Amino acid sequence: MSDEFNENNNPESIIEAIRPLLTMAKGISEQISPFMEQWSIVQKQLSDNFQKFSSIMNNYRLTFTPERMESFKRFGKLIHTIQALAEVQYTIWEFYSEDFIDLVYSSENVNKALLEFHVKNKFSIFKENINYCRHNLSKRELRIFNQAILSFDAKRYDIAVIGLLVVIDGYLSTITENLTETSIFTRSQTVLEKIDGNDDVSYEDFYSVAFIITFQETMASLSKNIRFHENEPNGLNRHWILHGRSTRRKTRLDCIKLVNFLYAITLIATYTEA
Repeated sequence: MSDEFNENNNPESIIEAIRPLLTMAKGISEQISPFMEQWSIVQKQLSDNFQKFSSIMNNYRLTFTPERMESFKRFGKLIHTIQALAEVQYTIWEFYSEDFIDLVYSSENVNKALLEFHVKNKFSIFKENINYCRHNLSKRELRIFNQAILSFDAKRYDIAVIGLLVVIDGYLSTITENLTETSIFTRSQTVLEKIDGNDDVSYEDFYSVAFIITFQETMASLSKNIRFHENEPNGLNRHWILHGRSTRRKTRLDCIKLVNFLYAITLIATYTEA
């Protein structure tokens, strides 16, 4: 081994050679440090808003006793469909056709069935939800929301999902201060009492319960705090996504689910104001 080789590979020589890079890195670190501190504060505030809303929703959580679940059996395919939708973070709020119920109920892959449904209907419900959200968001949230939808149209679903989660967090900060029990929860509780008493309940009425079931289950899985050393959850999880730890490729359906969820929050806020 030559003396020249030893000299060039001397630790002190290597440090001297890369000293300009170290100085540059230190300068960059000092410049971005205030930004990172501010971002950390913003992230914590957004997380607090999400958790606060989740806590409020828990106050109105519907309880499903064994007796109540037994009563649900008379709704047959509908209750099984609602449970399947809740498991995949798909919020529903209105009466769906028998064809939709059959599609989800008979499918071995609910996500695939849902995407098939939206493609077949040319994403009409998705577009309606986008327009409704646009009319209910503030200018601050609307700017990011529109960019998220542009990302969706460009098939940049990973970016769209991040944008939609930021909008959801921001919107929650707007409505949580004044959120109280709404007529949605009151109506749902009334329907459950009818079910307990074996009274007649229409399928349309039952959808108010379906709304709460699918919304609360989506809220729970979306906001669940799963540690990063554990396996990434199969569904959407804001903690993993907004902290940059999610590696799962996002899809069109993921974006549809988040717009569904945002639409559901705007409904709750609207009924509160009413």
